[in-house]
Amino acid sequence: MNDNIAVILIFSFCFLMIMPIFCNFNIYFDVNKNKYYFGLFLFKFIKVYGGYFQIIGEGLVFHVSEKKALILPFNKVFESRKKFTITKGFEIIRFHQVVEYGNKEDIAKPVFFCSLSQIIFGIIYAKYKIEKPFVNLKSTTLLVEDESVFKLSANIVAAFNMIVIIIALSKIIMEKVLKNVKRV
Repeated sequence: MNDNIAVILIFSFCFLMIMPIFCNFNIYFDVNKNKYYFGLFLFKFIKVYGGYFQIIGEGLVFHVSEKKALILPFNKVFESRKKFTITKGFEIIRFHQVVEYGNKEDIAKPVFFCSLSQIIFGIIYAKYKIEKPFVNLKSTTLLVEDESVFKLSANIVAAFNMIVIIIALSKIIMEKVLKNVKRV
């Protein structure tokens, strides 16, 4: 009996380690309101984090509650971008975007930028379909005639498993340990 329980536990552990975890990242930009909303979900319905930020002269202002906001200076954003690397185990499996653009006074600008958006996405689509045919890519462009707007919404889904998380955490810990060893 104990052997059966041990086999079930080992099988369950291995299954949990390789079972895919789907992480949805939703973003919505409304340039006229200067608000950029985002949400991070596991399996599309378990909310991990969400909120909005605004761009001001000093940097990005993240609104973490009704009365509390954090400012992230632009130099910190660019500095952290240089340090950021994605582990190969994280795979983007879906990218859907909707771009809304309109100009009340001059319809030529929105037509140009909507066309440019579709051309750029077409190039990205062709590149990804050759390299990663499993990625679901979709782009919709809406041309708004009667108001001046620029909105972008996107849904990005990444898949990974617990092994990738453990490797990423181990890498971070090892880098911190090596950094502290060099100081001594």
